[in-house]
Amino acid sequence: MANRQSHASRLGANVGKVIFRCKKTGLEFDSGFQASPDEVQLLPVNAKTRLRCRICGDLHEFKFTDARINENAQFARVKEK
Repeated sequence: MANRQSHASRLGANVGKVIFRCKKTGLEFDSGFQASPDEVQLLPVNAKTRLRCRICGDLHEFKFTDARINENAQFARVKEK
């Protein structure tokens, strides 16, 4: 992980939590991924992941281009079901 953080530092951006929006409810949740905004921009436009949504519990496919990076650590996590 230290290697990833030093890479982000070289890009000049802070590493933050990757936040996705639930496809069913529209509420945001912490994906468990961490990246800098610059790292996300380096991904191919069609880069996707499938995650179990922490809001509704369904399996959703998310594009990283639809994510936002939360660089402050004050994101409220949803309790695990």
